[in-house]
Amino acid sequence: MKRVRFSTLAIAAVLLLCAAFVFAGGTKEAPKGKAYTIGHIMPGPDPWYQADLDAVTYCAKLVGANVVALNSELKPEKEISNVEDLISRKVDAILLDSMSGDLASQAVKLANNAKVPIVMISSSPPKDGKVVAYVSFDFKKIGEMVGTYISKSHPGAKVAWITGKPGAGIIEAYRDGLVGKLAELNTGAKVVAEQPTDWNREQSMGIMSNWLESKLDFDVAFVNNEDMSGGVVQVMKEKGVLGKIPIVSTGGSTEGLNMIKAGEIEATMAASPAVEGAMAMKITLDYLHGKQVKSYYDLPLMAVTKSNIDQAVTWKIDENVLKLIGWDY
Repeated sequence: MKRVRFSTLAIAAVLLLCAAFVFAGGTKEAPKGKAYTIGHIMPGPDPWYQADLDAVTYCAKLVGANVVALNSELKPEKEISNVEDLISRKVDAILLDSMSGDLASQAVKLANNAKVPIVMISSSPPKDGKVVAYVSFDFKKIGEMVGTYISKSHPGAKVAWITGKPGAGIIEAYRDGLVGKLAELNTGAKVVAEQPTDWNREQSMGIMSNWLESKLDFDVAFVNNEDMSGGVVQVMKEKGVLGKIPIVSTGGSTEGLNMIKAGEIEATMAASPAVEGAMAMKITLDYLHGKQVKSYYDLPLMAVTKSNIDQAVTWKIDENVLKLIGWDY
């Protein structure tokens, strides 16, 4: 697993060939002097999705574009109605973070029929239909990074994993990477418990409370994002075990980095939604302006601990993020 430092990255994206679905890619003739309206659909209420939207909105303001932001509230039927809503508003493009591959396929079909370009963000790609591009972090790589970190830092560990919401392909990719890397490195570390949430802090607190009260035998907690990890930290403080059971997370948010500095969590696999949102916006603008775009953009990752925390890119959109993605508008 390659660990990439943000400070030395060139954001030239990696083109992957995806056999399961078809990308539109290519270019489109841009109307001159047009103020674009971009639709953005997030799956539900989560700090990650909000940071992604903040980046999209920030970039839109730089070019005088408008953003129509809709939240699907983790309801499949609302995701589809949100796509229909944006089409009826005659947006120039849609940025979609879908809850599942099946939903993505339905959404992309609607957009294709309406001739509205659609860019997928960090979700299961559609099983069919055409999208301009797919922008994502490689969640299997993140799982591999977690497996590598735990195997090397805690050989023989019994890992209890509180996951996000399955179904969108993200948790499934995490699992492939984590379990595969633990087996490959063969230091004796293994997952002994796994329980899903809706990417929810309170649910994570309940799961950790139950595990501790039932005396589940585990040495390391892997918690699937830092908002959830904050809840787990609170429970461990109350139970008197904080610092005795290492916590590994993912994200790289301000909260997560602060918890690393405080010694509350040991490591996080940083993947900035600000980078994701800004890149999705750049790709959309490139396409609308008639520039060539690639079909897949694999975004940078970094394993962060106390030893390298000063090199992490945060979730806040700023000039550093724009430089990282090669913003040229």
